[in-house]
Formats: sequence, C-alpha cells, structure tokens
Amino acid sequence: MKRKTAFLLAAALLPLLTGCSVSLHFGGEESGSDTAESVTEPAVTTAPPETAPPVTETEPPKDPDQALCDSLLAAMQNFRIVCTHPAAASQEQIHRIYEQIRQEHPEIFWIDNTDYTIYPDRTEFTFHMISDDMDEIIGWYSDMKAAALGVTASIPESWSDWEKALYIHDYLADNVEYDFEGARVNNEMNAANESNAGAAYNTPYGPLVNHSAVCSGYAAAYQYLAQLLGLECGRVSGTGDGESHSWNYIRLDGSYYWVDVTWDDDTPADGIHKETNAPYRHAYCFVPDEIISRNHTVDSDQPAPPVCDSMELNYYQQTDTYFGQFDEETVLELLRRNADDTYVEMMFADETSYQEAMTFFGTPDVLNGLSDLFGTGFTIYYSGDDKMYQITVTLPPKVEIETE
Repeated sequence: MKRKTAFLLAAALLPLLTGCSVSLHFGGEESGSDTAESVTEPAVTTAPPETAPPVTETEPPKDPDQALCDSLLAAMQNFRIVCTHPAAASQEQIHRIYEQIRQEHPEIFWIDNTDYTIYPDRTEFTFHMISDDMDEIIGWYSDMKAAALGVTASIPESWSDWEKALYIHDYLADNVEYDFEGARVNNEMNAANESNAGAAYNTPYGPLVNHSAVCSGYAAAYQYLAQLLGLECGRVSGTGDGESHSWNYIRLDGSYYWVDVTWDDDTPADGIHKETNAPYRHAYCFVPDEIISRNHTVDSDQPAPPVCDSMELNYYQQTDTYFGQFDEETVLELLRRNADDTYVEMMFADETSYQEAMTFFGTPDVLNGLSDLFGTGFTIYYSGDDKMYQITVTLPPKVEIETE
C-alpha cells in the first residue's frame, strides 16, 4: 500500500523596517490510517558453518540524514525541479534536513517552496522555483557567484582569518544600502502569510549584485562570502531591540563570535551615525554573547547557535580601541594618533565609562586638547550607542599650525 504525504516547505521571511528574521513553516497532515499493519516476518535460514560463504567487508551504510541531505543538495545545486531520494524519509527528518540546508547554503536562493511525497521505498520532492525561466535562474546564480568571487579574489591568501572576516564585513557595510522598500514589502507579505523568500534583497544576490538588501540578505551574503574563504560561518534569526532580525556568527581561531553587518551599516540619514555621517562602524564586529544579548535574542525554534564567549578577536580589542575605563588623556591620545583619519571609533567595557566619555566629548576640553592639530574654531562630531557602549567621532581636516 502506498503511503502518501504532501507538505509545503516554504521559507517565509518576517522583516521589519529595522530588520527581519527567516523561518520555515510547514503545513499539511499525513493521510492514511494510523493503525499499524500486522507484518509476518519471513523465516530466516542460514547455511551450516562449514558451508557458509566467506565474510567480505562492505562499505558501512550511509547515515540516513546525510543520505537525504546529499540527495536534496545534488538536485538543488544542479537546478533540478524534482528529486527522488531512494528511501522513505520521515516528516521530522525532512523538515530538519531541509532547514539545515537552508541555513548552511545561502547560495541556494532560487527555490520558493517544496512539495514532497513519501512512498514505502522512496521520497519524491518537487521544487517550485522563484521563476519559470530556468535560464534566468541560472543567470542570476552565475551573476551572484561572479560578484562574490570578485570580492574574495581581492583578498590576499596570506591574510589571517580575522583579516578576511573583517574585510567582507567592511565590504558589505560600505557597498550595500539597506532596502527600506523591500522591508516594507516583506512586512506586508508576512502579514498576509505569504512567502517572499526569493526577493533579491532577501538573498545574497541583492547585496552582491544589486548592492541593496534587508538584514536577511546582508546575513546570507556575509555567510556566503565567508564560506568561499573557507571560514565556518552561520546565520540566525531572532529579534533585535524586539523586532524581527537576522545576523551571523563566525569561527575565528577556534572561538565563535557574533557579527551583525546590517546594524553596523547604519544609514547616516536615519541611524545612530546621523551626527557623524560615518558610512559604517564595527560595534557588532566579532562580539561575544554578553554584548550581543543586550539587544539581540535568537529565536528558540531553531538549532542552538554555538557559544560565543571570547572577546579576544573583537574589533576594538584588536585595534587597541577598547577601554576598560574612561581616561581623558587616553581618549585624546587615540584621537591624536588617528588625526589623519576622518572617523575614529572606540568601545568601553561598561556603561559608566561610556557615559563619562560621552560627557567629555560635550565639553571644550576635547577641543582644547586637539587645538595644536586642528587650529581654532573647529568642530568635532560624535555619536554613541547606549547599548553597545560604542562611540564614533568625526574629526576635521588637519591644518598646518604656524610656529614662530
């Protein structure tokens, strides 16, 4: 008797104007009787020991999860519309492996949803693409991959993993604009319980080719670039400041760190950097759980992410701009040391030190301490993040000070 089960696997994106999250929703119920059938096992006979055939070593059977994953990936990566897996997979297994593939392969963005039917000896899948024109889909993928390889090709092989991970963070933050209109459309489609997974701004194609994305696109592109560089990188969905959002984690030198390129690419006109006009920052560049948890929460309905408990490779630690306490002379020295740069960033270990620094930047003391570099009548601009204890300062051009 054939047992048929039809389900819809749809990647539904739930973004808001400041972010978004990604989750899979599965619908449908298994058809057929719930009564177990009685099966009579056939008798098993064996040859006497003296006539038994010699034992030969065989390949151990492949893990069922890995076998299903291999079947689906082979079909997806070759742009096939159907896939036949030579075993009856369970619903739970299908949902889990499908979600695993979606999380680990951001480059597979052309599948909108998937139907499957379970038979006693096989499982058949039908993929519904975001376009009926397969040549168009292949063209999109080729353009995305070419753009990604163009980014990674500019990175010297001699660079450390930290330098590579920082480069792709800065590349995306500097070259991608947040798509507010795309976020609005996502919100409307989510409210209507409709999938918008294939929209370019939700995939690596958006940031890498169109240079426009919402948070799910930023996170997917960062993961894809990191994977091309041989780095272990994942992405999660959850909430940022209580609103739907998506971001990354990455493994560097044996430890895991959080990365949120979307929130580091803060739009100057609307975001935290509107005073400084800085194109991006590094507040969420390689941070541990303790810091990211101040305003980010991972959804509980997905696999638990790795523990991120190291601060060693945090951006500010590595650039000597992380301070355990506020000291006026230390901050002035940092600004003087970077006087040739337009933007200077720093992070403090606690709220008290951060607030002391913010107060200092509002006094004439900071101007007096830099007058030998910038003359008189100059202005510096600064902005702070009250959750991350991070400050960005915009310095004026240096001037030649005449001495008698």
